[in-house]
Amino acid sequence: MALHKLTPRYLNSDDDVRLVKSTEMTDALNVRISSDDEGDAFVIKNAYGNDEITLDTALPAGTNKVIGSVANDQKNSIFYFVWNSNADHTIYRYSATKDAAYQVYKDSVLGFTENTFVKANIITSLDGDELVYFSAADSSPKKINASKALRGGYPSKFTSGTDEEKLLYLTTAKQPPLDPPTYSIVNNGSLKENRISDKVFQFAYRYIYQDGEISALSPYSSLTTSVAQLRDGFNTQEAKDFYNQINVFVKNTVADVDKIQVFAREGNDGTFYEISEINNSFNTNAVTVRFSNQFKGTALSTIDKNKLFDNVPQLADSQEVVDGRLMYGGYTEGYPNFLEEGDVALVANYKDTETIYDITLTATSSGASGGKTILNFNDLSDFPATFTEESTIYLNVNFSGDKVNFNGGSGTNDPLTFSGVEVVVTDLDGSNAKALTLSETDDPVSFIPSGIFISETISIPSGTTKLGAMDAIRSRLTSKKYNLMLAPTRDQNVVFTTSGAAFTDFTAQVSGRAIIEPKNLSAYEIELDVSELEMYIGGVSSPVNNQNLLKAILTGNQDVILKNIAAEGGFKDAAAVFFEGGKERSVVAAGIISVTQSDGLNYEFTQPSVIGTSFTSASVDSSDKSFKSGSSHKMGIVYYDSRNRSGGVQELGDVYINSLNNRAD
Repeated sequence: MALHKLTPRYLNSDDDVRLVKSTEMTDALNVRISSDDEGDAFVIKNAYGNDEITLDTALPAGTNKVIGSVANDQKNSIFYFVWNSNADHTIYRYSATKDAAYQVYKDSVLGFTENTFVKANIITSLDGDELVYFSAADSSPKKINASKALRGGYPSKFTSGTDEEKLLYLTTAKQPPLDPPTYSIVNNGSLKENRISDKVFQFAYRYIYQDGEISALSPYSSLTTSVAQLRDGFNTQEAKDFYNQINVFVKNTVADVDKIQVFAREGNDGTFYEISEINNSFNTNAVTVRFSNQFKGTALSTIDKNKLFDNVPQLADSQEVVDGRLMYGGYTEGYPNFLEEGDVALVANYKDTETIYDITLTATSSGASGGKTILNFNDLSDFPATFTEESTIYLNVNFSGDKVNFNGGSGTNDPLTFSGVEVVVTDLDGSNAKALTLSETDDPVSFIPSGIFISETISIPSGTTKLGAMDAIRSRLTSKKYNLMLAPTRDQNVVFTTSGAAFTDFTAQVSGRAIIEPKNLSAYEIELDVSELEMYIGGVSSPVNNQNLLKAILTGNQDVILKNIAAEGGFKDAAAVFFEGGKERSVVAAGIISVTQSDGLNYEFTQPSVIGTSFTSASVDSSDKSFKSGSSHKMGIVYYDSRNRSGGVQELGDVYINSLNNRAD
């Protein structure tokens, strides 16, 4: 009878024993799977016998037991996972090339237990490092860069930190930033333009680990809102443009993170764009990223934006690498709800409204000798003696009157005098051009004023006295200049000569602009002084494009003026009207008439008044969110672990928010 001498070569634990072929086996011990590429890959072979090897570091005191191992044929190495009865668990790497074993890591955070099997896989990185992934049924899946650990390449916290810090390096699930970015909106004087004044932004960041892992995004920041945006309507354009840079603060980490990528987006929806990539400093300090919306980097994909955590289970009793992807089996995900009814009490928290202090402003105006135009703060009678909390003064007023009269002497009827101003006039058909020099008016000049618009916000620190608050107001207003725009009254006819008659002597209508400079007058009074008046003979334009002529007008050279007018064949389509000798003439060119304080300039409002709102309120956090009053709100709580993995929603019940008129305080 012939004997079958075939050695079983394949493991078959699925079929009935009566159906197992002669080349198959139902169980095996002390065997290995070949990974050779010479025709016998994945073939079962006898395991090599045991040899005594040298450990570079002796096994720790106590009982030690190997509870798992994995071989790396590419590097001729074997990794052993050793449980220790004193919790000094270790990982050793045996090098077949050197025939020696080296301690990779020793610490209780490995979480080994005596009767639990450790399943491991090895991936060789692009730079040749051995990345060992391992898991046991009763501790979180972990990973260690064995090559880096052996050469001492990990930061010091890897061995000397707290257990939580050590696990930052070891867990397969990498920790994302847990805190959102914070920010402050500041002024950068070196920036030539403001690209953020009319926009709001949101920021996030993520970690790039040294072995290539990319964390989930941090929580998003709140929407940026500058002080200038909150006070829109109270601010000048200059104040709006003042805040032109956002300083974004993100946190470093003690983990083995190489880079920190920072992202921004406009508004609270849409695509994030990378704005900076900075080096990690291996501490928990904040680092500043300066953002002025000057450029956009690479867009963040929707998949990366929506990633909340690394999809690694809390526990897994098996794992395998399949087609380059790490897969787990027998795993546990999520967390059980543990709160019971009555564990959490819901209490409505009603925030006090800030205290408002009104500012009563009155106006007086006199253009006589020694007369003044005054803004009176009436002793700030509504203010407290001392502010007990940080507050803000809002001034949003228009100081004006029915008319404003400008005079040039000690009395309200004195005319205006000024340096000679050249004017070129023609007949209505453009002929008979004539150059005139104007240097005075016959009477004061009246205008309809736009008003002196004052829009300021002034911060008042806690502890400031009433007089200190007024000092802050005076300091702000006296550091500014304000424009007072002027339109001609309906019956305005300005005679530009001494003791002249309207329409017989040189007569025109003018518009203008006055520059107002506030000055200190008394403890609670500010004088609105006029430093300069500019008048324009309205609507003047010249159809002649002759630089010599324009230069001659500016220099007052009448011979050159008339010579160039003749060369141009006269003026046509003149715009402004000027009267001389009772005859209507056209103004084709005119300089700006400037009157200053050295010319005796003074002014007076008729029926002066202050229109607008001024008040002081406690500074409040505009980002506070609230619940709708007069409604019931159902509440719940979700807990997250340090890797941003969450449990389910634990319902807490309902809370009712009283209407404003139903609150005791």
